[in-house]
Amino acid sequence: MIAADRRVRRAARLLVVEANGAMCDLPRAGLATLFNPGDLIVANDAATLPASLRGTHVPSDETIEIRLAGWLTLPDPTRFVALAFGA
Repeated sequence: MIAADRRVRRAARLLVVEANGAMCDLPRAGLATLFNPGDLIVANDAATLPASLRGTHVPSDETIEIRLAGWLTLPDPTRFVALAFGA
């Protein structure tokens, strides 16, 4: 990691979605303020978006790839901005 990467990481923000649907953002350092004693924290460091889906274009038998770049709207997690490659 180079120094410039550390500055970007320190400047990262967290999106907080409350149980009632309210959203706000916090600095990365604010994560600890969201928990109470006894809370269970489960962390997943796997990348989720962008995501890549591979398949075959049936009429041409060519390999295709669909890259999901992000959600179209946050309240609807079933619609994405996507790029298609191949065929």
